[in-house]
Amino acid sequence: MLDKENKSIILYFKESYISEALSTRLAKKKIKVISAKNLNAKLLHNKDLIIIDENKEKISSALSKLDQHKYSGLIVGVLNESNSINENRKFIQKFHKFLVKPIRITELCEVLLSLLDNTDKNSLYFNRLSKLLEFSNEKFDTIKLTEKEIALAKRLLKDEGRIVSRTKLLSDVWGYNELVTTKTLDTHIHRLRSKFARIPNSPKLYTAPGGYKLKLPAG
Repeated sequence: MLDKENKSIILYFKESYISEALSTRLAKKKIKVISAKNLNAKLLHNKDLIIIDENKEKISSALSKLDQHKYSGLIVGVLNESNSINENRKFIQKFHKFLVKPIRITELCEVLLSLLDNTDKNSLYFNRLSKLLEFSNEKFDTIKLTEKEIALAKRLLKDEGRIVSRTKLLSDVWGYNELVTTKTLDTHIHRLRSKFARIPNSPKLYTAPGGYKLKLPAG
């Protein structure tokens, strides 16, 4: 749960509409959103989190300013595309979480709240618009997923480490559709497991009696 005392975050973003949308949504959680034009010691003092947009300033430059002003809060980076991960790999290791555009406000809010609430899984981020599954591992890897694969992985992650029955997965991911069979589920699981296997230190998908379970890597 979030602390009762108010939280404050800095939005170092190019698009002003994002600041307005975030402010409206997070105000209900007593979180203040401050839109910044420049980064300075007074602004950064005692702020819980900062979101850095690659379009606003080069990642390396922005992070250098945070180091200069001894900023110790959470850092979230927003990159233009998956290719930016390779270009900024040595810098984004300082991020507590990074997102790849396009992003939805609702998903951005989920990420921010989970970080501020200390409930973040610290391993995965699902970007539904770009269909990328992003790993916050040492290499910041990404996997391209289908909509159903994202939904399936998110449902398994919800009960991480526990068995989710085939019936429950079919119901939650596909809805009550008589045309969808366990064979469809098994095929999607096989594809998802194969994609996970391409990335070192990625989640493991296990077949269990009556269903499946997803286990996040340790650490």
